[in-house]
Amino acid sequence: MLPLFALTQNTDGSSNEVFLDDIIKNPPIPDVAFDTKAPSKAEGWTGEEQDLRDKAVVAPGDPMALPPSQPK
Repeated sequence: MLPLFALTQNTDGSSNEVFLDDIIKNPPIPDVAFDTKAPSKAEGWTGEEQDLRDKAVVAPGDPMALPPSQPK
């Protein structure tokens, strides 16, 4: 009962067709797919990280609130 074909009609009259063949149900997912580490500069990426939790308005007991004893 998996879809095998998809068709989209665009407002300009064009369309796109997608055929889904050789579908593998529930393939194993490698652990690297769940890696949330930022890419390294060696890989050509640059970025900036900011902890915005101290700027947010949170209610007491909110799990996103920093404990008073934890340094920022």
